[in-house]
Amino acid sequence: MAGLSSLALGRVVCKVSGVMAIDKWRWLVLGVSMIVILTASWVPDSRMAILWRIPEPIGLWADENSTLRTGVAFFGGTLLAVCLFGGDARLPRGAMLIQGAAFACLLSAEVGQHWIPNRTFSLFDLFWGCLGIGLGYPLGLGMVWLSDSCWSLVKGQGRCHGGHPFLRCQD
Repeated sequence: MAGLSSLALGRVVCKVSGVMAIDKWRWLVLGVSMIVILTASWVPDSRMAILWRIPEPIGLWADENSTLRTGVAFFGGTLLAVCLFGGDARLPRGAMLIQGAAFACLLSAEVGQHWIPNRTFSLFDLFWGCLGIGLGYPLGLGMVWLSDSCWSLVKGQGRCHGGHPFLRCQD
């Protein structure tokens, strides 16, 4: 059973020179999420409905709410990052890493638009992106705490010291 959970959702958190090292697939998911956000931000045409692989209803909504969509993207990205980091997101280093990476991605997306034809840098996008990060982080922490608490009740055990209930923790 332990092999199945570590294979399917495996989580090995270790300290390497004081820095968190997390399974490679977690970094891959976060990296791909950032690449998707940057790609959508750096295409010359800002209409999302014409981008490939974006469902038409989502693209149409994004086009109607052009500045708000930045906040929604970073809300979702931050929420995903917190859930992937689990209990480590509660630590000051985890909080700084998640929010710092999200803000760096947001700033890169906006500053990069300066050199893209038909795109412009927008303070409103920065505002909505920061708001998305600011709302996604505490909501993600709440979700991690709730799932951790529910898992503890179901298993009848104490909390998993790594913080995430669906992933086996290891020292």
